[in-house]
Amino acid sequence: MSGRTRYVVWLIGLALLDVLIPIPVAAALLIYVVGRRPRWFFEFVSDLYSKEV
Repeated sequence: MSGRTRYVVWLIGLALLDVLIPIPVAAALLIYVVGRRPRWFFEFVSDLYSKEV
C-alpha cells in the first residue's frame, strides 16, 4: 500500500469514528498535534509535500 493510500485510509477511518462517536476525534487529534508537535506529523507533512502529484 502506498503512503498516500495509507493516509487516505487513516483519514477515512478518523472521519467514520468522528461520525459514529459524538466525541470530536479530529479536533482532539488537532489539539494534540498543535500542542505536542510529534515527529510523526512532521514526517507525514514532509512526505506528503515532497511527492509529485
